[in-house]
Amino acid sequence: DIQKVKAHYDRALAGDSHIVEEEYGKGDARNYYEIRFNPIIDENDEIIGVTSFAQNITDRKKAEIVIAEKEAYNFAIFQNNPIATIIVDNDGKVTASNLKQQKSNRYPTEGNIMYKDYATKHKIDMYSEMMKIIKSGKQKTFHELRYKENYLTVSIAPFEYGAIITSMDVSENKYAQEKNEQLSRIFEDSLNEVY
Repeated sequence: DIQKVKAHYDRALAGDSHIVEEEYGKGDARNYYEIRFNPIIDENDEIIGVTSFAQNITDRKKAEIVIAEKEAYNFAIFQNNPIATIIVDNDGKVTASNLKQQKSNRYPTEGNIMYKDYATKHKIDMYSEMMKIIKSGKQKTFHELRYKENYLTVSIAPFEYGAIITSMDVSENKYAQEKNEQLSRIFEDSLNEVY
């Protein structure tokens, strides 16, 4: 577009060095260019012209588009995961939580220290456990971990920048299992009384 290019030359003639990105073509024939416009200044500090340089940045832009699509895809998976998920940095500070976690009664805010500012009612020192796991680089799952009146299965999976913590409430299953065990004992006791 000649008018757009003229506007960039006029900006440079007014003394404004600037860089723009432009795309030309459609579909697979689309190319991206980074164009630099700079005023040419003589020995009297007068602007006497403009230089412009164009560099084909198509490969870089296509890579940026692929990365942005992957980030959007991964973000959608994270946010819509049906398992409550919290991400912490290497110091245990919460950096993100997904929608499932946020729909719970209380969820951590960015900067909270996991298991110190949030989820503090475990029967074991989960903060120390989390920090050991982050340092070791080895994932660990805590099955039927008691939390207040509930039972949770908590997994902590470390990665380079911290850890991903997932939490599933398994209370219903645990209480059903305990009830079954109680009924089995009652049944066995009643059989022992009969014989």
